[in-house]
Amino acid sequence: MSAVLLSTSPLQAAYDQQVFMRGVRPMGMGGAFVALSDDQNAIFYNPAGLTQRQGSQFTLIELPLNISDDVLQFYNFYNDNKDSLKDFDNLSDDRKIDLLNQINDNVIKYRPNLRLGLPNTSFLSGAGFISWGFGIFNQEDIGFKFNRSLIVPSISFWGNADAVAAVPLAHRFDALPFVPGKLSVGTTLKYIARAKIEELNKSVLEFEDFAPQLQYGKGFGFDLGTIYQPSDRWNVGMQVTDVGGTKMTYEAIETSEKGKVNKPSYNGACPVALSFTATVHYSGKGMIRYTWVNSDGGSNGTLSKQLSGTGTDVLPSHVWQLGRSLSGSASLKILSPVQVQSTPANFVVNCGAARGTGGK
Repeated sequence: MSAVLLSTSPLQAAYDQQVFMRGVRPMGMGGAFVALSDDQNAIFYNPAGLTQRQGSQFTLIELPLNISDDVLQFYNFYNDNKDSLKDFDNLSDDRKIDLLNQINDNVIKYRPNLRLGLPNTSFLSGAGFISWGFGIFNQEDIGFKFNRSLIVPSISFWGNADAVAAVPLAHRFDALPFVPGKLSVGTTLKYIARAKIEELNKSVLEFEDFAPQLQYGKGFGFDLGTIYQPSDRWNVGMQVTDVGGTKMTYEAIETSEKGKVNKPSYNGACPVALSFTATVHYSGKGMIRYTWVNSDGGSNGTLSKQLSGTGTDVLPSHVWQLGRSLSGSASLKILSPVQVQSTPANFVVNCGAARGTGGK
C-alpha cells in the first residue's frame, strides 16, 4: 500500500538552485561569452564586461527560449505509450516488463528541459569610473525525467518561475603593477522571487489525482566576474555565479492530500503484512521525528530521519501485521520540527476461513 500524505515545509532558509538567465546572443555562441560580454547579457555572464561598452544601452524586450533536444524524444515516447502508462497496473506482465525495459534502457537517459524568458528589460550605462546598470528579468525553467525502476515507472520533475531584479557594477583598472594590460572587475547584486514545484520519484499510478505543491520564496545573491586584457586583441574572462549560494527563504506550506492506497482491499489467508510508504517534502536540511499511527490505537514508536537536503525524502516503510479481518487505516504523524498529521490511508482486510502461517 502507498499512502500519499500531507507535506509540510516550515519557514526556513535554504541554498537553492542558481538563477541564471541565458540570453539569445550567448546561446547562439554556445555559451562562450564570459570574456566577450558587453551587452545586457553581461549582467549574468560576467558583470565586468560592462566596462567594454562605449555607450549606454536600453533593452525593452528580450524573449529567450531554450528547448533541449531530449524534449522531442521524451514526447515521442510518452505519446506512443501514454495509455499504457496511465493504466500500468492493469497491463499484462509481459507488457509491464517491455515498458520498464524501454524506460530503463533508453528513456532514463533523456533530460528534457525547457527555459522561457518572459519580457526582460534592462539598461546599461556607458563608460565611466563605475559602469552600472539595472534590469528586470523573468524566466521559467522546467525539467523532468523517468527514473530507473523494477516495479512501477516513476517520474521526477521540477520547475522554477523566477523574477529577478539585478544591479551590475563594474570598474576597470587601466594600469596594473608588474604586468601589462587592463583588468576589469564587476559584481551583480540580485533580488530573486521564486515560485517552484518539485517532485522526485512520483509513481505513474499517483498522477490521476496529482496536485503538485507550489512554494513561494525570496532571497538575495550576487555574482563576481573579471576580465583581463593583456592587449587590445586578447580577453581572458572568469565568472563566479551565486557566490556562497543563493539563500532563499520559503513561505510555510501546510497542505494535505487525500490519502490514496493503490490496493486498498485484501481477501485471503491471514496473518497478512500491510506495508505503508510515505514521501515528505521540505526545504532546507535537518532531522524530523515522526511516528505511524494505526486506527486500532497502535503505534510503532517515535522514529527519526536525517533529511538529505534534496527537498523530497521517502521514509522507511511502515509494516502492520494483521491476523484478523479489519477495516482500518494508518497515517503518518510528524512530531518535530512541526506537528502535523497526514490524511489516513484506508484499507479493508477480509481473512479467509483457513488461516495461513505466513504474510503476503
